[in-house]
Amino acid sequence: MAVGGALGAVCRYLLSGLVPQVRGFPVGTVLVNTLGSFIFGFLAWLMMFGSLSPKIRALAMVGFCGSLTTLSTMAYETVELLKASPVLSILYLTANIVFGIAAMIGGMAAAHVVWSGRA
Repeated sequence: MAVGGALGAVCRYLLSGLVPQVRGFPVGTVLVNTLGSFIFGFLAWLMMFGSLSPKIRALAMVGFCGSLTTLSTMAYETVELLKASPVLSILYLTANIVFGIAAMIGGMAAAHVVWSGRA
């Protein structure tokens, strides 16, 4: 789990740093939260219907996805945006939630397609 957490944290740092803010909108955080939700959804489907060992669950879901996604940064950035623009703050929060749920569903659907296509 610790290895997954370390890898997820490094990926979050690199990915969110590569994506510039757009007019004060922290696109990088939305990106890592969306990506993490997709990966988590994919793995959750495998855990429920495929074969995902408890060790891989701990490494990938709890460790990697848990440290890749970031509620605390999202909360902080929401408060900071609220100071500058309440509308932008609401859009940011909505984007994180809507894209995160859509990515979770997409990850589960992708896992279903991949797993169903196995011979």
